Amino acid sequence: MRTVKLLVTAMITATAIAGCGDESDTMDNNASVPTVSAAPTVVQDAAKKLTAAAEKTATTTFRYRAADPSAGGTIEGDTDPKAPASTATMTIDLDAENKLTFQSIAAGGAFYLKISGLPSTGGTDLSKYWLKADPAKITGSLGLLDAKDPIDVKAILNQASNVKSDDGALYTGTLDLSTTTTDGLLFDTDAAKQLGDKAKSVPFSASVNPDGYVSGVRISVPAYGTEAASESSVTLLGFGSPVDATAPTGTQVMNMPEQMYTVLNAQ
Repeated sequence: MRTVKLLVTAMITATAIAGCGDESDTMDNNASVPTVSAAPTVVQDAAKKLTAAAEKTATTTFRYRAADPSAGGTIEGDTDPKAPASTATMTIDLDAENKLTFQSIAAGGAFYLKISGLPSTGGTDLSKYWLKADPAKITGSLGLLDAKDPIDVKAILNQASNVKSDDGALYTGTLDLSTTTTDGLLFDTDAAKQLGDKAKSVPFSASVNPDGYVSGVRISVPAYGTEAASESSVTLLGFGSPVDATAPTGTQVMNMPEQMYTVLNAQ
């Protein structure tokens, strides 16, 4: 989840700007993600069935949780792709005692971000405010928190080939991510470019629950550039549950400083 690493870098850099004053109700931290089983060959039309599950998932609300062990971080939230509306909380462990937390709310075409854990600079304490941002001005990694569907399961799995399953619950195959045009929690455009031909055949596995929704996806990203081989995974649950994305109001809101857009979009 390279986007998380970039966002951490961006927010630490932004502290200088802050100083200028300008299926369960509980997310399981140990929720399982799909693992590959040996030689699945039984299910007929596996690719069509997986595509149908991805399309069904994209039409409803859901909760999600993703982790990036290499960056010591997690992100979880809920989203309504149709509204669109979403909330998210991203936590990054900087060391044993310090962490950064980003909370976001997207509702009614507006986007709000709240940040805690930034070093004090003696200026405005931004952690006390929801920063109202203009989504049109955000082109960097932060944009994934404002996405209608930050997982984008349908778009990802539409690129699947060699799809197999032996039980209709676990699917495996490869993804052609060479034409990826948007960043998401599972994959990003920069990785696709640097992977070159490797991006045309990236191994994946996906779980489908008994109700026909995609409940987990794991992508095994090959090594590229200075990046070691890694796995990106996400767990989805709570399909159809309401999304409470209520926009903050009054004195708890301040406009995001213009300089911060420059810092975030440069990442």
